[in-house]
Amino acid sequence: MKLSGNLAGNLGAPEALSPLDQLGAQVRNRWKVWAAADSNITIVSSRIHVITDVGSVPSDMTQSVAAERPNHTDSGGPNDKPYLSLTGNAYSLPTTADIGLASGHRSGVFCVFAGNAANRSWLQATDDDPAAFIPLELRRLSGGEFGANSSFVDAAQNLTITTPAYDTDWHYSSSLSLSTGNLHKIDGVEVDPQWTDDSGWKRVHTISFGTHLGNTSSGYACEILIVSDVDAAAEALIAQYMSEEYGL
Repeated sequence: MKLSGNLAGNLGAPEALSPLDQLGAQVRNRWKVWAAADSNITIVSSRIHVITDVGSVPSDMTQSVAAERPNHTDSGGPNDKPYLSLTGNAYSLPTTADIGLASGHRSGVFCVFAGNAANRSWLQATDDDPAAFIPLELRRLSGGEFGANSSFVDAAQNLTITTPAYDTDWHYSSSLSLSTGNLHKIDGVEVDPQWTDDSGWKRVHTISFGTHLGNTSSGYACEILIVSDVDAAAEALIAQYMSEEYGL
């Protein structure tokens, strides 16, 4: 059956899927700093109480202690997006349920962030067995470099990144635990030096904007993604998303 001209024109071409929609259930977790009016974020007195996880294996981020909640700003981030500020020593926004990444898992953690002059963290992932074990932490080091600390199944490796040099601009980081080895990238480019272990992360139970283990939070952030089965095609879709959403 041939459609009439008017009907065919009204139907139009199918709407293209967004990069994250194309990844589908591979996006296990997605914590985004939404605009204040969005139903996926709860703000009390300009501070973030809850961010709803809109990934395929959801675990919401919640801070029940009012004094430790990050500040929310509705615009002024990359591409004028909303962002959170970790400007107080104990500020953090952690998941409150097990995100369920088992020992040796192969996934990518992606974070949109900006550091500042403090030697503190803007992302931390921990395991509850043993308590206070840290599979991943992103931070500014005391020497003024980007730092990417990680504990893998076989060994712990803490990176003092010399390339790129530290700055306070907006970036997105990629912490990748892949079958071909573990890689850390900033804006899609491998950092130097690089992780050399290839055994995969130890189990991740909790992840947070800032650190929930002590008073070392600092910086700014817009989003954290955990993506499973990352390959070159998935990385390309995430890079497209970062460009379209944040101009990075």
